[in-house]
Order: sequence, then structure tokens, then C-alpha cells
Amino acid sequence: MMFTFLVTVGFALFLGSVLFAGSRTTLLGRVLSWRPLVSLGMVSYGIYLWHWPVITIVGGNSWRHDSWPLFIGRLALVLTVTLTLAAASWYVLERRAIALKNTPLRRPTKTAAGRAAQEIGPPIDNSIDSVAARSSTL
Repeated sequence: MMFTFLVTVGFALFLGSVLFAGSRTTLLGRVLSWRPLVSLGMVSYGIYLWHWPVITIVGGNSWRHDSWPLFIGRLALVLTVTLTLAAASWYVLERRAIALKNTPLRRPTKTAAGRAAQEIGPPIDNSIDSVAARSSTL
């Protein structure tokens, strides 16, 4: 019980120091700005997604019966495959999805029927005020 409390308080203090160490002038800020840690943070969601399937494929529950050399070998394999898959999913999927977040949606091109209807009649004002005014007169 006391151990859990100490771990919780320690983690809260660590989290608070991370939140308040936003500048690169503090030691913690410089450590968190280190390029390998920033790169690891970029692929962290992919690590979260890929680690369990890789662990399951590599051996599942048989890890606890391994000798130390076999355990270290499996661990190295899991880390390598997980980081490779996470980096690949970052470059192939996530980076492109984040780039799409800031692009406006394209309007569909008008079909021949839409162009003909526009040429026949006056343009229709579909703004919110116009639609509200038309619906209140009905």
C-alpha cells in the first residue's frame, strides 16, 4: 500500500516537472529535446499499436520459460520489429494523415447536369440566412 502511494506521488512529481520544463534551458527540457527521444515520441503511437501483435507472434506466453540468452534474443527481435513497423506506419500512414488535417476539403467538380442547371436559372443562395428566410415564409 505504501509502495503504491510512493510510486504515485513520485510519478506525479515527475509529470509536473515535465509539464513545467517546457523550455530548453532546463536540464529536463534539454534531455526531452534530445533528437532520439523526439523521434521515439513521434513513433510512440505506432509502438503502442504494434508491440502486442509482435510479442504474440514471437512467442506469446513462452517467454517465462526461456533461458536468459533466449530471452534477450527474443527481446531484441521484438524491439527491432516493433520499432521498424512503428517507423514504417509513421512514414506511410500517420504523417500523411496529419498533413491532411490542415488541408481544406475539395469541392466536387460540377457534372454536366449541374452546369446546365446553373446556366438555365439564376444562382441559388444557399447561405444559412437565405435558407432560414425561405423556410420561414413557407
